[in-house]
Amino acid sequence: MGLSADDVKKLVENVDVLRITSLKHSNHLQGVGLGVGDIGLFKCVSPSGDLWLSFIGFALPLRISPLDVELPNITWDDLKTANKVGNVNHPKHYTSDECGVEAIELTSLLPNCIGNALKYVWRCGKKDDSVQELKKALWYVNYSIDNDLPSTIDDLSDTPHFEDLIKKVKSSWVGDKYVFIDAVYWGDQQLMKTALERMISEVEK
Repeated sequence: MGLSADDVKKLVENVDVLRITSLKHSNHLQGVGLGVGDIGLFKCVSPSGDLWLSFIGFALPLRISPLDVELPNITWDDLKTANKVGNVNHPKHYTSDECGVEAIELTSLLPNCIGNALKYVWRCGKKDDSVQELKKALWYVNYSIDNDLPSTIDDLSDTPHFEDLIKKVKSSWVGDKYVFIDAVYWGDQQLMKTALERMISEVEK
């Protein structure tokens, strides 16, 4: 299982998609929301020999071992032609919110960890187990706090539509989800953490 040196050479020569077969050799990706069967778009090979792939819902490319992926018998163009890419580019668990905003519109503007946390809150109750989704969101917020990472946009004047998007989301989110999105706007990571912990506690009852 995994890619051979010839396979990697083929990737470099012909940009293609890859399917995850395991995360056994990519422990740093455990808990980020990727799993077996997920498909990413190949970007480049790192100096260490790992691969950089882009995945829908992630603001930045992710590094993965060539031993944890395979070349599927399908190309990115095939996906589009087969109309399967609609669920990849605009999956319902990111687009079906009552506020009318698509998750990527906001997550792409935020620092990586906070954007990923918001992504899991957004799809909570729509894709995987709700507690699992919220715990993933909490993991990202804790990681951001522990590593003193940026919590919001540096200059709101550069992205005037950010406030409009937040207002739309706040108009339909209630309870601790409202508290969470408000904390995202203000960059208050401790309040994000508190809201997530309360949501987890409520769902686990």
